[in-house]
Amino acid sequence: MNSLQIYLSSVFINDSVFIYMIALGIAIGTALLLKIVQLFVVARIKRLAGKTKNNIDDAIIHTLTHVNKSCYIVLSLYAGVWYVNPPASIMRWINMLVLLVLIISIANACGHFIDFLIGSVGKNNPKEKNAAHRKSIMRVMKGIVMVGVWSLAVVLVLSNLGINISAIITGLGIGGIAVALAIKNILGDIFSSFSILIDKPFIVGDKIMVEGEVGIVQYIGLKTTRIKTIRGEELVIANQKITNANVHNLTRMTDRADTQKIVVEYTTAQKKVDAIPQLIEDSINSMDGVEYRRCVISSLAKNGIEFEISYSIKSKDIDTFKRKRHEILKEIIALFLKKKINLGA
Repeated sequence: MNSLQIYLSSVFINDSVFIYMIALGIAIGTALLLKIVQLFVVARIKRLAGKTKNNIDDAIIHTLTHVNKSCYIVLSLYAGVWYVNPPASIMRWINMLVLLVLIISIANACGHFIDFLIGSVGKNNPKEKNAAHRKSIMRVMKGIVMVGVWSLAVVLVLSNLGINISAIITGLGIGGIAVALAIKNILGDIFSSFSILIDKPFIVGDKIMVEGEVGIVQYIGLKTTRIKTIRGEELVIANQKITNANVHNLTRMTDRADTQKIVVEYTTAQKKVDAIPQLIEDSINSMDGVEYRRCVISSLAKNGIEFEISYSIKSKDIDTFKRKRHEILKEIIALFLKKKINLGA
């Protein structure tokens, strides 16, 4: 037997040097295989990413290309260790180390994934008014995910150490309930902020009316929404209060409807009374940006015959609406004077 064979057959911790060399080869092979798989998967996703417009696939690519090298090293060594089959006491600590590295890698991957999405908000559309709100929500989501992952890591490590985690989980549950009750209003506002982001009843820059206040949305935060009212004041409203209220989004209006009532004297000739609806319709239709709806007798009042006039103005701007209404009423007065139709007192 030559010296090489003697060296390879020598035993160290229950296994020969030859077995350790095979284990080392398995570890190196596993590392190469993991790298090849990573490159293949990334290349495949990149081809698919070119066909989509969302950022999810780009975030996956970013996450995969930023996988911690220690994760590959530990997994590769772990594959080699399995071939060596060390004592149970040592294997227990190795299992715990591998588990801890995997959990840390998962936590880092989640962080990279969410950070990429946060960074991409507003890039495709620099004029997006809701970008700040979306980034705030994503940061909260990142915090929740990271807390969940690290909590899982602590529980799994303690469990592998032989510590009874039932009492710990129970204590955390009770503590979580107590904290949730203490900050329920804050949590309610945060969840309402999620609701506003998803449902989009309004975005930054929209003109809304909530609880009788009209203004332009300046900022949507995690807890509050800030509105600049038509009086120039900044109105700060809790998000939960907004989601529980009836919100009128004035920016999304296509037109403004209006109804006016006029009264003509009972002494007005029947022929003139019958002609009033057509006169009103012709008058309103002659104006730009106004759509006639109806003109009908609505009631017989004490001071005369009451007509209801309904029309819509093709503008969401309140000033334009008021000016158009002013012109319509002026035109009706001039028309009645011309036709010698007396309005009721």
